[in-house]
Amino acid sequence: MRVFRISETGDPEALLAALESGTGSALLLGPDQEAKPGGLEALGSAAEAAPLWAPSDPHPDLILDPIQAWLWEARLPPFGPERRPGPAPWQGLAGPSALLAEALRRGLRAVGPEGPWVAALAACLPAVPAVPERWLFQSRLPGPEEVLERARLRGRCWAALKRAGLDPRSGAPPAPEAEDPHAWLKAGLALAAVPAGVLARTQVSGSPAQGLVAGLARACLERSLDLALRLGYARAAAEAPPAPAAVARPLRRVAVVFPAYGGSLNLARRSAEALERLGFEVERVDPSNREAEVGRAQASGDPQAWRRLEASLETECLAALAAGRAQWVWILAQAPLSPGALAALRRRGLLTAYWFCEDHRVRPHWRALAPAVDAFFPMQGGAFTGLLRDLGRGGWPVLRGCAASEACAAAPAQIQDLPLTFFGAPYANRVRLFEALADLPLGLYGEGWDRLATPPLAPLVRDPGRLNEAQGFALFRRTAVNLNLHSSPTTLGVDPEGDYLNPRTFEIAACGAFQLCDRRRDLAGSFEEGVEMEAFSTVEELRGKIARFSGDAAARARISGAARARVLREHTYERRLDEAVRALGIIP
Repeated sequence: MRVFRISETGDPEALLAALESGTGSALLLGPDQEAKPGGLEALGSAAEAAPLWAPSDPHPDLILDPIQAWLWEARLPPFGPERRPGPAPWQGLAGPSALLAEALRRGLRAVGPEGPWVAALAACLPAVPAVPERWLFQSRLPGPEEVLERARLRGRCWAALKRAGLDPRSGAPPAPEAEDPHAWLKAGLALAAVPAGVLARTQVSGSPAQGLVAGLARACLERSLDLALRLGYARAAAEAPPAPAAVARPLRRVAVVFPAYGGSLNLARRSAEALERLGFEVERVDPSNREAEVGRAQASGDPQAWRRLEASLETECLAALAAGRAQWVWILAQAPLSPGALAALRRRGLLTAYWFCEDHRVRPHWRALAPAVDAFFPMQGGAFTGLLRDLGRGGWPVLRGCAASEACAAAPAQIQDLPLTFFGAPYANRVRLFEALADLPLGLYGEGWDRLATPPLAPLVRDPGRLNEAQGFALFRRTAVNLNLHSSPTTLGVDPEGDYLNPRTFEIAACGAFQLCDRRRDLAGSFEEGVEMEAFSTVEELRGKIARFSGDAAARARISGAARARVLREHTYERRLDEAVRALGIIP
């Protein structure tokens, strides 16, 4: 059994990746929990049958079973055998790794990686037997204020889950404003602190007072926690943005709005195909037939000409949407729709969902786009999710990169006649880093290398044209070692702050091809380094891995095969669009 430690401040995506990378059972412990000697062995057989939940809260002397929480300072509660309440209802989370991963994924889909995901994980699990207290112990007791705050947190979490359509609990109505959970808490603690010896000698209406006082103490403490939970639920419901109009509605017809140019074109085409495979009727609003006009306007350097073209493209897209029968709209980054046009679509009753597959540091126009749509799905996690939350547009899951089904379906190439290649645009950080590899048999492919390659790199340019998707896939398969260096707006070389993964990461893996990828913060959430992916942070590390893997075909095949299997399981367009549809609450 694998053991993991969880914390609300930890990385839920890394935990999800770790759970999904192995089989068998796993045990999740809170930051102050430990397994007692022999506890894991005793837990093993039970964990194979069902998941067993316990939060990170330690076990004090008073346990409230209906609310599943603990309060400190009731040192000798006057109930239970030996003046203790018995086994804790929550004492660790154990079960099959796949089931725990699915529960965590559902929780993250609802509250996001920055939300109260530990509580979301608990809420997404079914009611199951408890783990006996004797198998675990804790080293810290929470104070009453901390426990009340956790109850409020659970209320906010349940409200978020309910908005997402999961509704694992029946919900909580608003708490009566006149009642203060702190007052009930103080009363319950005072009753629980009455010495048991005094109560044993006292009777009320002929019955021992011990049972009566114990029941009153429990009732007061339960009421305090119930009020705290309801207040958290009510506050979250009041602060939440309006739910999309499509929640729990059958919307079968969707329009996918393409960009007129750029890297998002393939994402738009693949999104449309994936939505069709998911059972939707898809209308394609595709202005890319005017890509040549876009190129001329950009080359002219005339801002007026560019603005006129943008207005024309927007008018064309709006006219196509007005003539269609779509009930909701899936919009890709760089689509020619301004915030005003997006707001107009919402006024017409169309649900609008935007996939922002860009770096927020490079494309700051997200600040105007996000408030103009019903749902805004970033491709980038990390700090971006916090910025969106501050803008009032948080809560939507991060839709990371993915790969086309066709790339996954084709068998890996048997002959790799290209030793080392890179396919992509010549951004400044790539030019600078590749200069340090100019003595290697590197081939550079992609539009612009003929113009922007420096003298050391000019002899390495093999094809400066724009390769289409099929040509790119063929290049990946022919190459022994594919380089994948993300563009960076802030540094020359590997970006130490880089987070999101570009589509090329998943496409190379889907092709069954081997790659060396610059180390990114989101990499661990999608691939296991050393097993499914090899990464680098410096030129020295990159050169060392090129030398190592260039001569080890077996290692390349093992790692690329594992990466391809991971993509097939988790990183296809069908999986990403299904995640978006579920988050929107749409019933196809």
